[in-house]
Amino acid sequence: MKILFISPRFPYPPIKGDIVRVYNQIKYLSKKHIISLISFIEHKNELDYLCEMEKYCEQVKTVLLPPIRSYLNVIKGVFSNLPLQIFFYKSQKMSQVIASVIKKNNFDIVHITMVRMAPYISQVNKLPIVLDMIDTMAHNKQRRYEKEKIFLKPIVWLEMKRIEKYEKEICQKVDYSVVVSKIDKEIIGNQYKIKVNPNGVDLYYPAISSGDKILDSIIFSGNMGYLPNIDAVRYFTKEIFPLVKKKLPETKFYIVGARPHRDIKRLHNGKDLIYF
Repeated sequence: MKILFISPRFPYPPIKGDIVRVYNQIKYLSKKHIISLISFIEHKNELDYLCEMEKYCEQVKTVLLPPIRSYLNVIKGVFSNLPLQIFFYKSQKMSQVIASVIKKNNFDIVHITMVRMAPYISQVNKLPIVLDMIDTMAHNKQRRYEKEKIFLKPIVWLEMKRIEKYEKEICQKVDYSVVVSKIDKEIIGNQYKIKVNPNGVDLYYPAISSGDKILDSIIFSGNMGYLPNIDAVRYFTKEIFPLVKKKLPETKFYIVGARPHRDIKRLHNGKDLIYF
């Protein structure tokens, strides 16, 4: 099949959850299918990585969307009924590129990554569409609302309600939606065409497949600037790890990930809580 991927972030280097997912989807699907990629980039230096995706893609098209323009778009969307993150990725240039690429190619299916790119469905015409939601952003915002600072709660609550409505509307417009867990599927609603496709682990990566085993060790790997990951590590170190230490006093907990939040850095003690 000829598959067109449309992504909000350029999928290389694969250092964040959604980027890792898109990168590996393209990498492994390219073994049996012909892949094209259209992606936003925030900075021109991301063009240095084009060659990495051209290994797996027949063609790669990028649209420059600097952060300052995205934030200006968000300001314009404050009084809209749509989620603010939809405005964050609003671009007339992206619409034009998608329409042009689809017109010139006979794609069998279009794969759109994340709800924030759903407005570009209108450029796809009648081609089958798969929307990889990854997870439900409405539930993500709900968890954030519970832990957010009091003066930010109204903003998060409003965005949560907008996303909750928007996600269900979009699920009706695509042929299939994809999430990583059954919980996300149930939260959105089992009445929609939603498939569960969990994240995986690359067991053939050298860091995993070679070297001596480190006994009595636990590793948490992820983007450590991402709130759900920060919350998970906080909970584990406070509620779970002390129980593990009682049974296995020599156990070490390794936190491995990019863009660490200051709270994660503070956990590092060099003994049994170690950040890389």
